[in-house]
Amino acid sequence: MRPAMIQDGATLRGARPFVLLVEDERATRRATARLLRSRGLEIRTAATGGEALDLVHADTPGLVVLDLAIPAPDGLELCRRLRERWEAAEVPLLVLSGSRDVGSRLAALEAGANDFLVKPAEPAEFLSRVSNLLAQRGLHLDLRRERDRLDAAVRERTAELEQALAGLESSAERLRRSHEGTLLRLSAAAEFRDNETARHLDRMAAYSAILARAAGLPEARCVEIELAAPMHDVGKIGVPDSVLLKPGPLDDSEWEVMRSHPTMGHRLLADSESPLLSTAATIALTHHERMDGTGYPQGLRGADIPIEGRIVAVADVFDALTSARPYKPAFSLEKSERILREAAGHHLDGELVELFLGRLPEILACRARWPDGEVQR
Repeated sequence: MRPAMIQDGATLRGARPFVLLVEDERATRRATARLLRSRGLEIRTAATGGEALDLVHADTPGLVVLDLAIPAPDGLELCRRLRERWEAAEVPLLVLSGSRDVGSRLAALEAGANDFLVKPAEPAEFLSRVSNLLAQRGLHLDLRRERDRLDAAVRERTAELEQALAGLESSAERLRRSHEGTLLRLSAAAEFRDNETARHLDRMAAYSAILARAAGLPEARCVEIELAAPMHDVGKIGVPDSVLLKPGPLDDSEWEVMRSHPTMGHRLLADSESPLLSTAATIALTHHERMDGTGYPQGLRGADIPIEGRIVAVADVFDALTSARPYKPAFSLEKSERILREAAGHHLDGELVELFLGRLPEILACRARWPDGEVQR
């Protein structure tokens, strides 16, 4: 029966990384290469450290298996030179040595080896170590590709936003209108990617303006918050679809990516001379902070959270409670009020919650103007 092939992440995607075997004893080199080839691996061999360096200058191996007792340079020096060239996860090193001395093992690991086996190694254990190192390399390559993809996506979207902002007219009035249009389009793009209704943006803006006025903010500031509130989740533009649109619960690493959207949104909007964009940047960064300091991304507490972030948080939570989502039905008004009051003081600003609930007739009038469906009574 043909033995199962050892595959790493790159092999599964069509690339064929080779294993470089560095062994000066001819019989051992042939036997080890034959064992590795029986598992479907491409093998290249070298009898000296110098031959190995010549080979890696021409091509990058997926794994290096080497003996310590090889001619110039020896195994320890070869480990050091290879580790200077590649990090441990990119090209792992497996040392085979006839020495059982603990000092040899420690010296190899300090020189950059990932693993160490005493010769003659038992074939099953040797192949298991090879398989594990190739699998770890595959995971490293997958993570690096995903990181590069995310970085490229953020750079692309940031460049698009910068290009849009660079084209705004210099006239103060036209500049203001252009900013408003840019905000609304980016807001809609973020919400549509998140499978939420565009009506959510309209309600969020209206609720936030009502609450800002109830809090006694100047009218110009209230209008600014109304225009900027829909930008609260613009950072979701940079969240991968695999996380943003996942139908089931997110795991810890996916939550870490999702929790990056306030920082992404702030990065998109910050450092602008426009007061409107500055307000939008603050809202994007702080609308997931909590009064008790357990929010993200900065863990701000109480009055350290900017007022615009606290206002939008109340408006966002209320609209989420009273709206149907893929994961929940719309809650009744009575239940939504109760949850809102329970969140006061630890999640939401208690004073703002009371001001908001004191303006329910205005709030419900806005909801009637931009309905997704009837709110249960």
